Amino acid sequence: MSELLSLRVPGTPGYIKITEMAVAGVAALAGFDVDAVEDLKMATGEACKHITCHGFDCWPEYYEVFCTLEEDRLTVTISDVNAAHRLPKTGKNCLDCPTEGDLSYCIIQSMVDEVQIKTTENHAKSIIMVKNK
Repeated sequence: MSELLSLRVPGTPGYIKITEMAVAGVAALAGFDVDAVEDLKMATGEACKHITCHGFDCWPEYYEVFCTLEEDRLTVTISDVNAAHRLPKTGKNCLDCPTEGDLSYCIIQSMVDEVQIKTTENHAKSIIMVKNK
């Protein structure tokens, strides 16, 4: 197993697109086809929203992204490491938080081969997504 990418990303929404592009770049470099790259890009965006927004009144200070390549699969883990949602939300909040998180989970499930959500005692979340070649 080899780690291809490790990022610490500011928790505000403007960075989600950057995270999507970084994961898509790793998938493309790892030899995934165009459809799989797009699936991972979409799943990553939904996972970032789930980690940073859904069910919270504020944005987190940061979250972490890890991409790990095995023989024929890419594992992407997105984690709200410190569960510190302290940055005030400005603009329009989600219309139906936290149930929009349920929809994002369904979208992620349809885009990747495996998905898990883990929550720690201090309410930090991790979403682990696996896409096979």
